[in-house]
Amino acid sequence: MLGGRPVLPGGRQAQLAKLVEEASTVDRALASVAEDSFRDAQKDLTVEQQAKLVLLRRELQGQVREAVRRRLGQHNAKPGEHETGTKPHR
Repeated sequence: MLGGRPVLPGGRQAQLAKLVEEASTVDRALASVAEDSFRDAQKDLTVEQQAKLVLLRRELQGQVREAVRRRLGQHNAKPGEHETGTKPHR
């Protein structure tokens, strides 16, 4: 909003709101898959291994996020551009 008014014209605001809701739904589904994967992995681990997994979980999640970010960045970047889509500094 800008000065109390929507920045996007007409139906665009509603379209954007729908996309945001869909993205949130996908995020929740992905989080659920990750949680289920950790639970399944724990079933086959010893108690000591489960404890290590719990301690390393955040780090592992961060590594997965970083790998996905790099993968998406590489996929979307044009040749000769950084992942952020900016030209490299010379």
